[in-house]
Amino acid sequence: MFVLLITIKQYKMELTTKFRELERKYSIEIETIPYEYDLEDAKDFESYFEELEEATYQIECIYYSNAIKYLTENDPSFNESLGIASEMGYEVENLNSELLATLLMQRKEMEALYEAKDDLEDLYDEFIEYKEQVQKEYEQ
Repeated sequence: MFVLLITIKQYKMELTTKFRELERKYSIEIETIPYEYDLEDAKDFESYFEELEEATYQIECIYYSNAIKYLTENDPSFNESLGIASEMGYEVENLNSELLATLLMQRKEMEALYEAKDDLEDLYDEFIEYKEQVQKEYEQ
């Protein structure tokens, strides 16, 4: 039993490392690493991915200076951020630099998340397979 616990701890560290590598590769932030679930509570990949999608809507750019810096570096003409705001039904009088930067940040994070989806699914499947093996060993 003690050996199994060490193995699980090592695997969690390896899994965390793999998720962090995906974060760097795709420039995304992964809020939820699946080992936080018990096997019985583990969701299918699509449910897990939906959680990651929802997390992108928590991204927020605050402070005028941060917003202007982000927009200057990522959308100097404001075309992309204004386009997103228009798609979402915002009216001109409700726009400001923080909102435009937030919308652009969220869009870029969502796009990167979709670029990473296949790799995330492979890693998630690896996690589920490992959890099932551990559960079988534990039951023996």
